[in-house]
Amino acid sequence: MRLIELVVTLIGSIGPENFTRTSLEIAIRTAVTSIQRYSSLAYSVVLLSFVLTPGIAMAANEPRFDWEEQPWKTWHTQQQSQHQLVGRVWSARDQSFITFDELARRLLLTPFVLIGTDLHHADHHRLAAWMIKPKIQRRPVRDRALYEWIVLGWLRSGAQRAMREFNEAHMEAVGERAKTMISDPIANSPTRGQFEKLFVRAMRYETFHGLDKLASGLKPYLIEDIRWDVYKPTIQAAYLATLNRLMPGQDSEKYAEDFAANWNRIGQRPFRFRRWKHKKLDQPLSRQLRDGLMVEIERDHCVRGSLSDRNRLYRVRRYHDATAAYNMIDSWFPPEKRIGKAAIIKDEDYSVFYVGENDRVRLDYGIPWYLEKMVGRSKLVVVSMKQVRKGINAPHQYINIGPQNSAVADYMVFTPQVSTNGSQGKC
Repeated sequence: MRLIELVVTLIGSIGPENFTRTSLEIAIRTAVTSIQRYSSLAYSVVLLSFVLTPGIAMAANEPRFDWEEQPWKTWHTQQQSQHQLVGRVWSARDQSFITFDELARRLLLTPFVLIGTDLHHADHHRLAAWMIKPKIQRRPVRDRALYEWIVLGWLRSGAQRAMREFNEAHMEAVGERAKTMISDPIANSPTRGQFEKLFVRAMRYETFHGLDKLASGLKPYLIEDIRWDVYKPTIQAAYLATLNRLMPGQDSEKYAEDFAANWNRIGQRPFRFRRWKHKKLDQPLSRQLRDGLMVEIERDHCVRGSLSDRNRLYRVRRYHDATAAYNMIDSWFPPEKRIGKAAIIKDEDYSVFYVGENDRVRLDYGIPWYLEKMVGRSKLVVVSMKQVRKGINAPHQYINIGPQNSAVADYMVFTPQVSTNGSQGKC
C-alpha cells in the first residue's frame, strides 16, 4: 500500500480549493477497483493519477526521445540512406505517395494497426514508436476511457511476469520523482492540471532513464537475439502511450507444438475445440494461401523433404498467428465488459497495435487473415517497413503480391538498408 499512499499524499497536497472530496473519492475508488481486477499496483497508480484531468505538457528541460520528431530525417542506418525512396510512404490503396502526417491521421482512425518490421533494423523500431506516438496525446477523459494495447510480436508468453515486476518498481520511481518536483507542497499547492503535468513529466523522465532495467528481464522471452538498443524505442513508446498495457504476441512453443500434434483430435476435446473455433482455426486456408504459407515455411526453416515436418510447422505457424489475432481481440474489450456478453465499444475509444515481423502481418495468410474473420477488413490496417535496394527506384517493384494477386500491405514505409542477421533467407 506504500505506493498508493504516496500518490494519495501527492493528490492531497493539491488543496481543497482545487480538488473536491468527491473527485478524490472517485479517484481512489477507481484505483481500488483496478487492484481487484488486475492485481497490479502499477496499473492502479497510473489510473489514480491520470483520472484527475486530461492533457499533457512538455517542459523545455525534459528528456527527448530521438524517435519523437520525424525519425525519417535522422536515420541510424546510413546504407542507401540517399536512395530516392527513403523516407517516403506509399499507399497501396491510393496507388500514390502520402505524407507521414497523413499516415498518422489514418492510423488514428483505425482500431487495429499491424506494423511489419525487420526485427534487427533499429530505424524500423523508431518508426513504429513514432506511429504509436499519437496515442500518447489521447488520455482518459472524464466521461469515458480510451482502451489502448500494444502487442509485441517478438516477445513470447511469460514476459508478462518480467514486465509486472518491473512495472511496480518503475511506477514507484515515477511517484518519487513527481514528489521531488513539488518543492513545497503546502506553500505551492498545484492545481489538478498542474499536478498531472508533473506526473507526466516524471513518467517521461523515468521512462527515459530507467527503462534499461527491463532489458535483462525480457531477454529470455525474445523469439530472436535482438539487441535491446534496437527495439528499445518501441518499448519506450509503449510505456508512454499505453500506461504499461503491453502483451506478448507469441504464445508458448510448448502449447503450439501440442496443438499441432493434436490437430486431428481437437474435436474430441470440447474445451480446446471452443478455443479453436474462437481463434478461427476451424476455418481452413484456401489452397492458394496454404501453398504460399508452405513456401515461406520451407524458406525460413530450411524444410525440403519431410511432409510431416512441413505440416507440423504449418500448424504451429497457424496457431501462433491465430493466437496473436485473438489476443488483439481480447484487448479490444474494456475490462468491465469481458465477462458475459461483451459489448463492442466505439472505434474511436480504443486502439490495438501489433508490432512484429513483416511475414506475420501479411494481409493474405498472416495475422490479419484471422483478424478479418473476427472484426472485418474495415477495422484493420497493415503498414510494412521496406528496406530499399540499390537500383530499384519504383515503389511498385517493392510491393509484395500474395497468392491471391493482391498487395499484402496497405502502406509501405521505405527505409535505409541494413542486414537483418538472417531472419529471412536462412537456407
